[in-house]
Amino acid sequence: MTTEKLIKEIEGGIKKIENGDSVALTTEELASKLGVDNYYKGM
Repeated sequence: MTTEKLIKEIEGGIKKIENGDSVALTTEELASKLGVDNYYKGM
């Protein structure tokens, strides 16, 4: 994933926070896109 795309994903998540939407799913989706699911599971 390019840095540019990552920044857009994060900005999308921030907008959801500002709108008061649930961000739990957004965070999971972002982690999935970054391929860090295994990192979180290992914590």
